[in-house]
Amino acid sequence: MIDTQAFDHSVHGKQQCTGCHTSATKLPHQKPLPKSIGCIECHKQKWEEQRDNPDPKYKRLGVVVQQMESYLHSVHARPNRRDLSRTNAACHDCHDAHNIGTLGSFQRADHRLKNPRSAAAATRSRRPTT
Repeated sequence: MIDTQAFDHSVHGKQQCTGCHTSATKLPHQKPLPKSIGCIECHKQKWEEQRDNPDPKYKRLGVVVQQMESYLHSVHARPNRRDLSRTNAACHDCHDAHNIGTLGSFQRADHRLKNPRSAAAATRSRRPTT
């Protein structure tokens, strides 16, 4: 079940379901929807379309594309040893695409605190120095 209020306020809030879930061809659809999502190709295409736009709100997508390039060369993108048809981790294993907040939003801060690596870094930065 999708929290529609959270989704509507996320960076993907204006996206139609079939923009990501390309295997959904009729309503009502199978529940849960099968994952047929091409995050990397979509983000790269959007970045190419808006790369030269001077509006600062579009710059974040360039950072996302850089992070995806890093992911593609990481152990996470490699085939899983137990099931070669899967990667070790896909985007949606760590990112809830239905609830990605915009920069500075509560959703984004909440996500970072739930991410163990980010939360650990935030805790270290708040520790008093002796």
